[in-house]
Amino acid sequence: MITATELLGRLLDVRHHCNDRLECDRNSIQSIYHYTSVPVLQNIVQKDKVVLRFSRSDCLNDIMEGRDTQEWYSNVLSQLRANKTISDDFYDLISDIKPDEKTLFVQKDKNGHLVGHYEEKEIFLCCFSLDSDSLPMWRNYAKNDQCEGCNLKFRLPMHWNRENYIDDPSLKVRKVIYDPTMKEQILSEIILECNEIYQTAKNDIQEEVENFRASIKCALCDILTELQYIFKKKAFEYEHEVRMWLIAPKEYDSRKHTSEIYQKLHFREKHGLMIPFYEIEFCSSCLDGIRIGPLLDTHKTKETLSTYLKYCGYPVKCEDGQQKNGGIEITSSEISLRYW
Repeated sequence: MITATELLGRLLDVRHHCNDRLECDRNSIQSIYHYTSVPVLQNIVQKDKVVLRFSRSDCLNDIMEGRDTQEWYSNVLSQLRANKTISDDFYDLISDIKPDEKTLFVQKDKNGHLVGHYEEKEIFLCCFSLDSDSLPMWRNYAKNDQCEGCNLKFRLPMHWNRENYIDDPSLKVRKVIYDPTMKEQILSEIILECNEIYQTAKNDIQEEVENFRASIKCALCDILTELQYIFKKKAFEYEHEVRMWLIAPKEYDSRKHTSEIYQKLHFREKHGLMIPFYEIEFCSSCLDGIRIGPLLDTHKTKETLSTYLKYCGYPVKCEDGQQKNGGIEITSSEISLRYW
């Protein structure tokens, strides 16, 4: 006979196992690359700091952003039920679960005490690639499809510029999952583990099973929330994306939200959309290199970019080998492209 406390422990283990799996994937990554145009590079690489833009998730180029996970969850759940792998009553219990649209914001009040507010949230994303020299990425993200931009190499972990932020909100870094087999495997394992726990609860703690139903739904809701912005359609696999995301309150209130970041929501126009975004400052030391696109004048671009970096206070690794330690290396794309 198992106790309710032991079953709750097993349920927590399911959540922790999912999170550990995603963390393990991320911890294997040392460098990530942000493709951009040269004019935007000046907004990112500034004197003594790196400033990155986090755009609201529903304004990105993938119209299924944040919805692929829910689609896969419904499909896997239906398949498990059709195969009689899970019971009908367990299916009915968890079939309507969706990612949580709210979160707990914990910040400091004016007296330095921690205060929590459970409220609606919005997700803001900054996107990177694991590929340091990708032709599709040059085309899509570096100056109007002309492959004339650059990519910035960042070293993980990336640290906040804490001189400017007293109260930091949470940033998550995750590797995007595109593979259908992996998506199905992750969700199947989670659902089956929860089903086993549920069946045990029905047999061993009948008097507390109703309360335990709510615990299972809560655990699955948390897991779907974690996976929501990690699953993407396979069509985007060429991006090899690693993404960083910021959780922000949907309605800003200066009395509750003390972080300086939330006070400065910006907007930019693209294809008729007024896209909201936040700018977040990181330490300049996270910038590890710059690669210029395949259609730029290699020599002159390197020379002027080197001048700009030195002006902003960054050490530059020279071609003669000077500044080997800590210097930013400027390299050229190895793609042999004459024109696009």
